[in-house]
Amino acid sequence: MTYYVQGYAGAENLWRARQRDPAAEGELRRRAQEHLDHREERYPTLARYAGLGDDDFDVSFRLGLETVLDGIAVHIRAASRRGGSGSASSAP
Repeated sequence: MTYYVQGYAGAENLWRARQRDPAAEGELRRRAQEHLDHREERYPTLARYAGLGDDDFDVSFRLGLETVLDGIAVHIRAASRRGGSGSASSAP
């Protein structure tokens, strides 16, 4: 969890430091999303969920956090079915 938060905060800070013109930022996001959309067969998950057109870092952070937490919950449930504790040490 720590790495997700630190990585996201670092990426946001880097983005904000490099993109100071809102019009240029919007164009860059549009072009990046278009690039993914045209390669949806190769990167289906990224194309579907990247949401590069959305410039709201808070919304994007929450979506990513929910995704990470959902993955952790799935791992814990699977481990409990196997009789494990769900801790990282019981992971395959």
